[in-house]
Amino acid sequence: MSFVIINNRLRQQQTDLNHWRHEVGKLHSQLDRMRDERRQLNEYRKRKGARMKPVSWTLHKQTEDIIFIVDDDNGGMSITNAAEAVVKDAYEAYGDRRIVYRDTMGEWDELVHDHGRFTGFDRYKAEIPA
Repeated sequence: MSFVIINNRLRQQQTDLNHWRHEVGKLHSQLDRMRDERRQLNEYRKRKGARMKPVSWTLHKQTEDIIFIVDDDNGGMSITNAAEAVVKDAYEAYGDRRIVYRDTMGEWDELVHDHGRFTGFDRYKAEIPA
């Protein structure tokens, strides 16, 4: 093999090596940006979680089968957003009854559950006791 061929191969390998160094550098930059974004997101979540008050509600009325509760709307989580916790607490306090609530918009809905395990929402259309 001649010196020219070996020299050309070395130059090509050096070019390839420089190319891959550049690509690895770009990947490191992307990774650093992603880590920084994740750190910022985690900090935001911590701040938001620290500011959010727990859900607060008051018993409005109760019948043999249904409890009617009202969102206190005190700046904490809404009943809608904390439905699982509300169902658990209401089930422990009032037993296996239907749970109907008035949300912060004044609408009456039902928190559907299966023995204290939240399963979904349903519109409540019957009369609300005064």
